[in-house]
Amino acid sequence: MKATRLQEAMQTSAGFIGAGRVGTALGRYLVARGVAVSGYASLHRCSAEFAAECTSSRAFGDIGDLCSAADIIFLTVPDEATARVWLQMRRTTDLDGAIVCHCSGCLTSEVFEGAAQEGAHVCSAHPLLAFSDPLCSLASISRAHIALEGDEVAVDALRGLFELAGNPIHRIDAASKVRYHAAAVFASNLVIAPLSVAVRLLGEVGISEPDALSALGPLIEGNAHAFCTSGAAALTGPAERGDTATVAEHLAALDAPTAALYRHLTRMLIDLARVEHPDRDYARLAAIVEEKTS
Repeated sequence: MKATRLQEAMQTSAGFIGAGRVGTALGRYLVARGVAVSGYASLHRCSAEFAAECTSSRAFGDIGDLCSAADIIFLTVPDEATARVWLQMRRTTDLDGAIVCHCSGCLTSEVFEGAAQEGAHVCSAHPLLAFSDPLCSLASISRAHIALEGDEVAVDALRGLFELAGNPIHRIDAASKVRYHAAAVFASNLVIAPLSVAVRLLGEVGISEPDALSALGPLIEGNAHAFCTSGAAALTGPAERGDTATVAEHLAALDAPTAALYRHLTRMLIDLARVEHPDRDYARLAAIVEEKTS
């Protein structure tokens, strides 16, 4: 089955509706992995032409023409535009037998309302990666895990495509998609908040923002690597050590909102530390974290 799926993927062409960062980067990646890209259609002709140039494909002025030229149609448009573009496709294009997917982390394939009536096979295919640049490193995309959700025919086709490219695949169901996306937001977006606090605190001791970002880089990268290698066992620092004096000094030095964030995150770290070190007593540290300031 897997060999057949890969053989089919090698003969598959992909078309993109939406020529922004995700669509352009994915198209470049698929071409580099031996998948034919038929071209791009976009609200802005110049974007489609740029993406087409990057992938040696075509810029289409008509969505229907793009759909006719591609075996798999990617909707790489903003989340809020997905349903509208799909409705336009239904009104203007013969979708019988078409395979259509979007790349949203939050939306499910249920956004493709009426797909069964059209005879279309639909899914979502989300690369667990932040696309900050249409010309981003293809090596970074090659390491991205792909979450697939949708009907069997579409999921099987996308699985073959990304297996050919060499990406790890995870099948999830529609009901789990929002929790999956929340996990991605915790790891990618929310982490910026405490990191920004660190930059601000360094600024308060006289270190400029550029220098702070440079100084924090090795610390952040090393910690992220250790976590991805060892999970919560990578935890270090005063909470992990049960260092009550240091934690108390930190809380005394911080303004109220920052101290509240410190307390909340430290509570979570204590819970993790207790699992990693069941022989240690974290009761005193927990009590300090729970103390209310006047």
